[in-house]
Amino acid sequence: MSDMNLYDFEPIVIDNFFTEEEIIDIYTIKSDSKNFIVDSNFGFITCTENFTENIINKIISNVEKYTNSKLTFFGSHMPRYTWKSGTKPQLLPHYDVGLDRTCYTLTIQLDHTLTWPFCVGENCYNVLRNQAILFSGSHQIHWRPQTDFKEDDFYDIIVVQLTENNLPLLDSIHKEKMLKEADYYASKYF
Repeated sequence: MSDMNLYDFEPIVIDNFFTEEEIIDIYTIKSDSKNFIVDSNFGFITCTENFTENIINKIISNVEKYTNSKLTFFGSHMPRYTWKSGTKPQLLPHYDVGLDRTCYTLTIQLDHTLTWPFCVGENCYNVLRNQAILFSGSHQIHWRPQTDFKEDDFYDIIVVQLTENNLPLLDSIHKEKMLKEADYYASKYF
């Protein structure tokens, strides 16, 4: 993976990412977890519990097929967007500012009660249950349009970052460029 070509990486939609048994295992991990964070900025409650080794290996091997790269699992979480977070669910245009290195990002759609498109730059995708979108969270602005969550609506996803070894850290020039792009999309769509 070249750091420069990820600005233009064409997002990839991957169907039937997990088996039904794996989805049950993922929800079991979530229901058994005590590791939750409420994000009052974006309206979600996220589980930060680690996946099983089998799930991690499946994620890595599936993504490596599309990137032709040897990848390392860098981080993940399982957010549920819901009013139960205490805040309106939203995903404003952003890049993954918490990353210090170049990463591929995988968002995997689990269960949900409403349709909520996922956008990378100008391209938006209506993601179905058990579909994933592969893009670069460190190099591509991503967001979701405003939508009307009802009191009992929810939207469950998994977000995973994967990287290669020996890549340079992201510098201040990259961060400034990405913040300007995020501002552009925010002013255009919000």
